[in-house]
Amino acid sequence: MAKIAAKISAGNTFQSVAEDFIAVKLVAENKAEATIDKARWYLSHLTPALGNRPISEIEPAELLAVLKILERKGHRETARRTRALGSGLTDQSQKRTVAAKASAEKKTVGQRSYRVA
Repeated sequence: MAKIAAKISAGNTFQSVAEDFIAVKLVAENKAEATIDKARWYLSHLTPALGNRPISEIEPAELLAVLKILERKGHRETARRTRALGSGLTDQSQKRTVAAKASAEKKTVGQRSYRVA
């Protein structure tokens, strides 16, 4: 079970989840190009510090540290919108990880499902 969890979290870096979010949520829903560019710009503030890390290991305090830098520069609105986008990504990723673990625990034989202990 630990191997499955490690494999899932290794593939879910902050950068990959962010790119997936943009592709699935914004591009697929035909959002305006300006909206997509702005989302990428907000995420560009977070990716240097958090981009290569598994998203399941990112703590809220780490996200806050990056946002504090923006606030100190006087970019309060940018920090607020970046926080909204970053928090949404981490919340969505946690839900996906839980769902992936649950489906990995189930083993289907014929028409019956068995939980693997």
